[in-house]
Amino acid sequence: MKNLITKFCYIFLFFHSSEQIIAQRLSYGISAGVHVSNINIQPLDLAYDPFIFNSKPQNGYHIGVYRRIGLGLIYFEPQCWFTYLNQPLNISNRLNVDSTFQVPIDLSHLDFPIEFGLKIGPLSALYAPVFSMPIFDISQPSNWSNQFGVGLKLFRFQFNLRYQSPFDIIFSDISLDNLETNYRAQASQIIISIFMKI
Repeated sequence: MKNLITKFCYIFLFFHSSEQIIAQRLSYGISAGVHVSNINIQPLDLAYDPFIFNSKPQNGYHIGVYRRIGLGLIYFEPQCWFTYLNQPLNISNRLNVDSTFQVPIDLSHLDFPIEFGLKIGPLSALYAPVFSMPIFDISQPSNWSNQFGVGLKLFRFQFNLRYQSPFDIIFSDISLDNLETNYRAQASQIIISIFMKI
């Protein structure tokens, strides 16, 4: 009976210690950031390109939450962001530049970065595959893209600079002065964000 109680105590202490260790490795918090997006447009019919596209880099933002699992020098961090991006395009006829119209493109998404990071002191390097779902413009496709970046941790805060690789976008059918053609459009982003541990 005494041996049984002793074994039970050892088992209880083992699981209690394990829970404490796991709790110390788990953290969560909120994030916010600013985005600068840019659109690259390529004609699918290279022999026939009747339009000129004028698009300047546009600002956007995100707010979100995260959950981090720390494993020493490396960590795993699933995140969820609401990302607001609005990218207008000015389109002109090459033969008549005065004939111009604007196509607004709503690129607001729910983003799910799945971040993997390597920590060296307060610095970190990160990689995150990202699944993005359109929110307001359901004609936009869902996408997978990638984020690469670096981070700096100061107390409860972490500051990240990251690049998000191009993802496909769809804009309205282009028809101007009875001219039509097909294009492939992709958007990429530079993102500056701050994470706060709660």
